[in-house]
Amino acid sequence: MKYLFTCLFLGCLALTYGQRKFSMGNKKSDFFGNGAQDNRALSNTGLQIGIGPTYMFEKDSTFFEGPGGRNRYVFTPSGKLGIGIDIGTATFNMKPPRFKFGKIVKYIDWGIGFNLYGVEETTSKITDLSRAIIGSGSTYLGNIAARGTLHHQLYIPKTSTFFDNGLGLNLDFRLLGSNSYDYNEGYSFEEIAADKNAAPFRFSKQFFAQLHYSLGIGFRIKRGSYLVPTMQLPIFGIYEWDKGNPRTYWYSSQYRPAIFRLKFIYLFDKPKNSSCESFGTEDDRKRNEEYMQNR
Repeated sequence: MKYLFTCLFLGCLALTYGQRKFSMGNKKSDFFGNGAQDNRALSNTGLQIGIGPTYMFEKDSTFFEGPGGRNRYVFTPSGKLGIGIDIGTATFNMKPPRFKFGKIVKYIDWGIGFNLYGVEETTSKITDLSRAIIGSGSTYLGNIAARGTLHHQLYIPKTSTFFDNGLGLNLDFRLLGSNSYDYNEGYSFEEIAADKNAAPFRFSKQFFAQLHYSLGIGFRIKRGSYLVPTMQLPIFGIYEWDKGNPRTYWYSSQYRPAIFRLKFIYLFDKPKNSSCESFGTEDDRKRNEEYMQNR
């Protein structure tokens, strides 16, 4: 399931890019039509909205063997499809490039939203003659999430398409989730936990903080409007601390939450009476105007 989901996401990116390349020309008139010009004065800040599916990428099954090899158990995790939404603002960096390869941080965005993740796990008992499922658990974890991300854009020459790389921090607080587990008749968690001589179930804390990385392909629809399909993954866990492990613990398994987000950015129009903003020198003002005309 996880490989199919990843392939579908990459396929959607390729299809979107192919359609964009086919339908868009290199000239402004190809999009706006002959004689149409977009000369709006744009702000460097705008609205950003992201929505899309979530998925818990599971770690491999966990195998336990009781004392003396008397009983053997396998805990098999799997993810379920969820959904996430994120609303906030995006602010583009207007300062002149200071490095050979341009600005490192092209824009910053933040958002507050809600992410719903699905997890499930089965417990199987293995004997010399058979393997049977003796218990299972399934739930959805619902988190209120706040994030901030620094982005770098790398445009493909002579196109309005760019690669979007992001590094940021997310803070999540879990509101939904169940730790109930159903066993077949004749089995219980206490019996299995004692038999495998292992710690009980482990559940991640309600609040956690992580560093995340996002990768996407962005498309400039028109001046000041962007569509950016992205995939976001946690890369370093800050709290609760587990040697930097960013995975989510639930039941007897570990999961890595992924967010596949379709993000839309729309820059606000600059107020008509916005004359108090200073652009520094005359050269700085001209560079700013030229930059905003190309956004």
